[in-house]
Amino acid sequence: MSVRETVHHLVEANLVASNMILAALAKSGSSYDWTWVNPSGDWMQRLGYTKAPIGPALSTLAGLSRHIAALLAVNPGSLEHTVELWDAPGSPRYTKTVRQILSDEVGHAHEHLQALPGRARRTRHLKIAKR
Repeated sequence: MSVRETVHHLVEANLVASNMILAALAKSGSSYDWTWVNPSGDWMQRLGYTKAPIGPALSTLAGLSRHIAALLAVNPGSLEHTVELWDAPGSPRYTKTVRQILSDEVGHAHEHLQALPGRARRTRHLKIAKR
């Protein structure tokens, strides 16, 4: 993936994860079907990730992160709320806590950011540090 595609992919992943978290916060043990998510090359082309500017995506991620953090802060014990997930048609369902979802997203971002070329990784850290 290009740097642009990586940014859009990670924002998308956080949008989906935020919906899982909202489901868990609204009613621990609720279900979330994300079988519709298939971030392949064709998916990225259809959504325009290869051409769309990253500024709005980064702003969305920053606001979304603050919003979820605020919800977690006012809901004691919310990190242990659960949501039942399934990610492929016909696949078995599995349960995750909000804590696990957040941890998975951190790991997912780390994996993709480590795959970026060295200069892109350094540039990313500089831009974030200036905010």
